Amino acid sequence: MKRGTRYNAEQIRQQESDCAELRILAVPIREIAAKLSLATDTVQKRVDAYFEHQPTPDLAKYRALTGSRYEVMFQALAPGILAGDPQAISAGCTVLIGMRKLLGLDAAIQIEATVLNISPEDIELRGLLQQVEAGNSVIRQERKAIDQ
Repeated sequence: MKRGTRYNAEQIRQQESDCAELRILAVPIREIAAKLSLATDTVQKRVDAYFEHQPTPDLAKYRALTGSRYEVMFQALAPGILAGDPQAISAGCTVLIGMRKLLGLDAAIQIEATVLNISPEDIELRGLLQQVEAGNSVIRQERKAIDQ
């Protein structure tokens, strides 16, 4: 529809819903505007209005939607990453960091245990844990470098 068109409340609510659903699916605003015959600024207003009066989506749905967005972004970066493009690699690392945070893999955990005896397997396990911690230290340094 053309700019300046007046919509009734029901039409506006429907546009808000349609715009928000498409935006959640990571459809660019310009494509939404073209598909719904709205101005791009109207699409953004409809999306904002929708989320103002809608309850927050449940966490599982949010994680699923955000996870699929990360997958799409990473797939788009894959050719550049495989070609060795530094910008694509950096962007890919940023996407992976976001995925790790979304999945809770960066969450701190604490384990308490009482050791009654130490076997050779325990000594080997201790060595493996030290290697993992050293790797985590490297990952933290890489993340810090990427964040800067």
